[in-house]
Amino acid sequence: MKKLFISTFAVAALLCSCSSDDDFAVDGNSVNESDLVAIKLGMGADVTRGTGTVGGVNDADTLTTANNYWNNEKVNVFMFKKNTLELAYFVNGSGDSTVIYNNEVFTTPSSNENPNEVPAIAANGVKYFPPQGNYDFWGYRLDDASTGEPVNDSEKVVVPFTIDGSQDVMIAKAKLTAAQEGITAGWAEGNRERYYSAYAARNGVQPNMVFNHLLTRLKFQIIAGDTNVIVNQVRLDTITVKSGASGLFTVADTLGIENADRIQWADSALLYLKERTSNAVDAQLEDLNPVYPQTDTIRTEAGQDTVVCVPTNVGEALLVAPQNNYEIQVVLSQPDKNNPSNTLSYTYVFTMNAPSGNFEMGKSYNVKLTIYGLQEIKVTTSLAPWENGGNISITPEDEVQ
Repeated sequence: MKKLFISTFAVAALLCSCSSDDDFAVDGNSVNESDLVAIKLGMGADVTRGTGTVGGVNDADTLTTANNYWNNEKVNVFMFKKNTLELAYFVNGSGDSTVIYNNEVFTTPSSNENPNEVPAIAANGVKYFPPQGNYDFWGYRLDDASTGEPVNDSEKVVVPFTIDGSQDVMIAKAKLTAAQEGITAGWAEGNRERYYSAYAARNGVQPNMVFNHLLTRLKFQIIAGDTNVIVNQVRLDTITVKSGASGLFTVADTLGIENADRIQWADSALLYLKERTSNAVDAQLEDLNPVYPQTDTIRTEAGQDTVVCVPTNVGEALLVAPQNNYEIQVVLSQPDKNNPSNTLSYTYVFTMNAPSGNFEMGKSYNVKLTIYGLQEIKVTTSLAPWENGGNISITPEDEVQ
């Protein structure tokens, strides 16, 4: 996916339209056909970029729908004739036709803007609805994971991809909100399915795309098993998870494909946990720096200060394929007591099973790892006393050969 840097001022990505003859006939409105109707392509986000996680995240333990805003991420949008995968075209007065949205890159609202009120911004500026017709809008997010162009076979549009654990893969199709359903219910019977269109836009119904997460989110913490871990300066160097990593992503279809079946995984790989070092738009996640478990001092009821080991957040999060279980590798290291300038590294490999059933798409799991580090081998010796086995008297001359 090409990287595009686009101004993020709050200007609508306006899809406008001229009124049609049907508008006059059905509603009796006296509307000037030269009027343009501005519609906003609103973008909501279901909870949970490589830029890492998209959406509302409070901390390692909780996700929240509060302040569940975009942060100027890029998404791709298609506009098709309704119930088909035929691209929508705008035909001007000279008869020249241009495609409207064919894998168009949009910039989502900023982190302090409600996605239900602020429209996304199209890379190529203002577009207009055709004078007649109804249309569907499909959108997806692959971040930088796309490895090829979309392929449209008239029943589905698929995009090849390879993730590295830092991309939040998402899908959306514009559908009516509850409030919009109330509006369309008041239209004349022959007009109730006229969304999305110039007619719908003029009557307060604009496309709204709620993006849903298709991957599983794993957030990691470490906690020292005892204070010796702190004393011995044990640290965590890497965490990797074996997960589905490449395949085909169905980003639009006429088959009624469920979101759980939109990704056909082909290959697996070890995905490395990374960390966020910048909050800049489009900032890529970086390799994980070593993490040392932390302690805290608490006061007991008896008034004694006690040092306790506390959970320590590790990296950003890993976005992986939903699976029954994951093979996880954890690399730890600590100074060599024989030569403190050297570091001893060692690896733990284990299987992590889901709390119940499968690890599910769109859900975040907090994984707490208790670490102990290397146990020093201490060999002690003791000397057992000799026991008297008795005396043996031998005269060699008396021995017969």
